[in-house]
Amino acid sequence: PTCTTQGYTTYTCACGDSYVDNYVNALGHIYNAIIFAPTCTEQGYTTYTCSVCGYIPSSRIILDEDTYPESAHSYPSNADLDYYFSYEGAEALYLTFSEDTLFESGYDYLHIYDGDGNLIGTYSDDSLAGVTITVPGDSVYMNLPSDGSYTYYGFSIDLIEADMPYDSDNYE
Repeated sequence: PTCTTQGYTTYTCACGDSYVDNYVNALGHIYNAIIFAPTCTEQGYTTYTCSVCGYIPSSRIILDEDTYPESAHSYPSNADLDYYFSYEGAEALYLTFSEDTLFESGYDYLHIYDGDGNLIGTYSDDSLAGVTITVPGDSVYMNLPSDGSYTYYGFSIDLIEADMPYDSDNYE
C-alpha cells in the first residue's frame, strides 16, 4: 500500500492466469509539522509534509490578532449580536477561544457557522473555553443571542490560524 492507494497481492499461475487477493488499506499520510514563528514583519506559519511520500497539503498561517472578533465583556442582555471573520483563500480557519469564554448556561449561546451558512456548533456556559474550533472555508459567522437575565464574559479569541493552499513559490 501507499499513502493513498490500497495494496494487494497478485497471484500468477505458470499458465498465465492470475488473480488479485489480500487487499490492504491505504496507509494514509503521516505528517511532520515545521512551525515558523511570526516575526516583527512576517506572519508565522506551519508547513506539513508527509514523511512517507512528501505530499504537502497546505500551509497554516497565524492571522493578525488585531482582526479577531470578540464580544463585549460582559455582553449585553436581550441582544442578538453578529460577528464575522474572513481570510480570503483559506481552506479552513482554526479559532482558539480564550479560557475566559463564558455564557449563561442554557440561556445564552454562541452559534458558529461557516461561510456557506452551515452550522458548525452551538455553545453555552464554558464549553468553548480554551477550545479550538475548525471552520471549513475562508469565513466564519457567529451569532450571540442573549436573554434578559444574567450575562457573563462572552467570548474572545486567542488565536486564529488559516490553512492556505500550498504554493511552492511561497515556501522553500
